Amino acid sequence: MTSDDDSDWKLKLRYGKTSTPFQHATLLAVGYMDQARHDYGVDQGPAVMAAKIWSISDLDAVEIVAQVGRDIGFRITGNIEIYRTDPEEPPIDKPSVYGVNFTPFSEE
Repeated sequence: MTSDDDSDWKLKLRYGKTSTPFQHATLLAVGYMDQARHDYGVDQGPAVMAAKIWSISDLDAVEIVAQVGRDIGFRITGNIEIYRTDPEEPPIDKPSVYGVNFTPFSEE
């Protein structure tokens, strides 16, 4: 796939040539990583989880990020912020998550 093909789906979505029932957002969730996850580059302790999500609604996005967090070993203990962002990956035929990463912080 060429770089022109990579952006083609964005243009089609933007100009109504294709549609999706999903909305795109980036979610930030404050929580606690129960054990070190070197595959995500994070140690045990407090962290902010960021994820990009295609979902039907904000509520659906929150439920998805909470489930992904639980699957990874991350407990949401604080606020979840939702930001409408431009997608980096095209929507598929079901809600999806990508770009999950963690930023540790100190509670001091």
